[in-house]
Amino acid sequence: MNVRWFFIFFVFFFSSTAHAEENSKNTDLKHVTIKLHWQHQFQFAGIYAAKEKGFYRQAGLDVEILTGFNHPYDEVENGNVDFGISGTGIVMEYMKGRPFVALGATFQSSPYVWLVKADSGIYSAADFVGRTINRQSEADDLTAIFLQQHVDTSKINFVPPSKNNLNDLISGRIDGVTAYISNEPFYMQEQNEPYRVISPRDYGINFYSDILFTTQSYIQNNPELVDAFRKATYQGWTYTAEHTDEIIDLVLEKYNTQRKTPAHVNYEAEQLLKLSLYPTVEFGHVTLSRWKQIAETYSKLGINDQSRDLDEFIYTAPDSEIVLFKWLVLILSGLSLTIIFFYLVKRHHNRILTKEIQEKTESIKKELANRSALEAKAKQESLRLKTLLDTTIDSVITIDAYGVIVSFNKASAQLYGYTPEEIIGKNITELMPASYRDMHKLGMARFLSTEDSHIIGKPVQLEALHKSGNLFPIELTISH
Repeated sequence: MNVRWFFIFFVFFFSSTAHAEENSKNTDLKHVTIKLHWQHQFQFAGIYAAKEKGFYRQAGLDVEILTGFNHPYDEVENGNVDFGISGTGIVMEYMKGRPFVALGATFQSSPYVWLVKADSGIYSAADFVGRTINRQSEADDLTAIFLQQHVDTSKINFVPPSKNNLNDLISGRIDGVTAYISNEPFYMQEQNEPYRVISPRDYGINFYSDILFTTQSYIQNNPELVDAFRKATYQGWTYTAEHTDEIIDLVLEKYNTQRKTPAHVNYEAEQLLKLSLYPTVEFGHVTLSRWKQIAETYSKLGINDQSRDLDEFIYTAPDSEIVLFKWLVLILSGLSLTIIFFYLVKRHHNRILTKEIQEKTESIKKELANRSALEAKAKQESLRLKTLLDTTIDSVITIDAYGVIVSFNKASAQLYGYTPEEIIGKNITELMPASYRDMHKLGMARFLSTEDSHIIGKPVQLEALHKSGNLFPIELTISH
């Protein structure tokens, strides 16, 4: 089979295989679940995009999105759901011994802030002393502000959050509320209530937010699935950042159970995408050093006094497997780049010449009984072979194991423009286009170590390099 038909067969085979695999994926999707830590809103738009734009399906996954009101630590740990979304408090759960792995972060900065009225007289964390505020947790980046500023929190009146947080703030019943930068400020603007935001970022405190996570055992049992799910999820977020208006419409149409107005969802998108830092930072990006800083902050808050190596907490993608396509491409490349080895002759002449050389070699081995006779016979046969090569009309070149040209017959000199004196002793790559040379060296090494070649004795069509620098077509047959 010549190279052209081999290539056609290769393309046909791969196309058929790829088509069959695609059909198989469409009919045999793996069902997985992910649970959010709140109700549907633009905060989770990348997950919706991954589902609705087919990124999960392309990864072989049928994804079910569940909602909630709390971090789904228990559901993920006991296996009721496969993946979850949480805040950075997940690192504290890991420190306690829970088997969680952070697959990546959607937002590089936390959206949590303190919200106060503009006329409250509160401008910094220290101004909360003697005031009444609510808070969601004792262990978050908002509380870390008090720790950094050495604020005595015993002098602050903390009350639990309620459904009427903003009304309580506006009426003056409380002085500050924990807020999500994409929600409560919008409602304050709607009611024309001047407000002020006190953000952890103002104090150099920068927690991640919306952590995609699962368990160590789930990754061990499903390494390819986890990697595919992670990539598809952040592909969804990238698409969201680059097609924001389209995904806003998607959220309003299919994921708006809180019945937010288009203006509110647009406000959410603007505020949250700022926190992602995309495109400067890719979605999912996290670093070990920053997670260590977050863990140390929790430790200083007195919430966690345990120490645990974070290397197992941060997800590491498995090594990519080489699929059939890549193997076939490498094989084809190897064949095409190792086609100049020994002879440049036509098929019928090569067969005749090869047979004669083999017969002469065997005759020499049988007839010569001692060293002197062997040397004399070898010299005689060498002269006969040289005469034979010089009288043949085909170009014949021999090389040694290092690719160095050993003989160069007259037909070769006429074909390539070199005299034997000019080219013998140089590497065979002198006669190859530059694009072939590196892979020829790899092919030679492979052949010498394995003696494996798929083109010995088979003619192939390629280009050679003339002394003048011009390329010209040749038909090559290789023998050894």
